Amino acid sequence: MRPVISFITPSPYHKIYQNTLLVDELRKRDWDIQHNETTEKTNYLLCTSPSQADRTTEISQKYNIPYITWVPDIGDGSEGIWEHLNFIKYAAHIRAAYKVWSICTKMQWEIIRLTGRYDVDLVRPCIDNHTISSVFSRFETPLFPKKNQMIVVGALHHWKQPHIPFLTWKEAYNPKPKLIYLTYGHLDKPLDGHYNKNTMGVNSLYARQLMKEARGLDVEFRAVSDEEKYKIIAESKILICSDSFGTFNLPPIEAYFCHTHVLVSDTHEWIDLPFRHFKTNNILDLGNKLSSPFSDDKNWLSYLKKKMQEYTIESCADRLEEQFNNLNGNLEMKKR
Repeated sequence: MRPVISFITPSPYHKIYQNTLLVDELRKRDWDIQHNETTEKTNYLLCTSPSQADRTTEISQKYNIPYITWVPDIGDGSEGIWEHLNFIKYAAHIRAAYKVWSICTKMQWEIIRLTGRYDVDLVRPCIDNHTISSVFSRFETPLFPKKNQMIVVGALHHWKQPHIPFLTWKEAYNPKPKLIYLTYGHLDKPLDGHYNKNTMGVNSLYARQLMKEARGLDVEFRAVSDEEKYKIIAESKILICSDSFGTFNLPPIEAYFCHTHVLVSDTHEWIDLPFRHFKTNNILDLGNKLSSPFSDDKNWLSYLKKKMQEYTIESCADRLEEQFNNLNGNLEMKKR
C-alpha cells in the first residue's frame, strides 16, 4: 500500500516545486497526494519550505502525524535578531523531523553542522521546465535574440545581497546595459506587470534603498508572470545570483534552460552544479567577470546539459517516488 502524503507548501502565485508542480506530477502517477490538508488517511506530512515549518510542526503534534522536512536553505542566524530567532525554531523543527531531505550536497552538510541532525538524504528539487518549453515553443527560432540587459531574480532580502549587482553595474559599466530585478516578494494586489513598491518595501529590507538609489537610472523592478519571467531571462545576456549564504536558488538553473549565462557568488560554488562564480560581496571581482567574454566550451556545456536534466519536474518526481516507496514499511507510525 502506498503512503498518503500531505504537501505543506507556501501559496505563491508563481509555479514552484514547493507549491503544486510536483503535486500535479505525482497525482498523474496515481499517488494520493494531499495539498495543505490532512484527513484520516494521511500518513506523512512533507514540509517543503522554512516558511511552513511552524505550521507543519503544529499539524504534526495535533494529529500525531510524522513529518518529512525538505530543506531548501538554512543560515546560521547571524544575519540579524529576526533571523536568529527563526533559525533556532527552524533548527528544532529539523531535529524533530521523521526524515530530513536536502536540496543539494552543500546544504546536506550544512544541516548537519548547524543543527546536529544527521541522516540527511539528498533530494534535489525541480524547476518549471514545462512552462519554459511552452514559452520557447511560441517562437520560430530556438533562441531568443539577446537584449543588452542583465537580471537579478528573487525577493530583495538582505541575505540575497541584491545591492551587489546594482553597485557593480553602477561602477563597472559604460555604456551600461539595462538592469532588471524580477522579484516575487510579498504581493497583495493583482499583477499588472509592475513592481508593487509598498508591499515589497515593507517586507524586504534592501528594497526601498535600492529603489531610491536607482531612481532616474536604467534600472527596472518588476513583478511578472512565470511566462514573462522566462521570456525576460531568455532575452537577457546574464543572470547574477549574489546571495551571501546558503546553497542555491533555482534561477541559475532556470537561466540555463533559457540559454542565458549565469554568474553566482562563490558562496554558491556548489559541488552539484559547475556554474561560473565570483567572490562573494566583491564588486571588483564581479565587474571583472562580467567584463570577460563567456566562452561556450563544448565539453563544459555538454556536462552541464546532462546535469541540468536532473532538475526537470519528471526527474524530481522520480526521486520522490523512490523516497515515498521507502516509507511503505513505516505506515504503522501513523497514530492519528
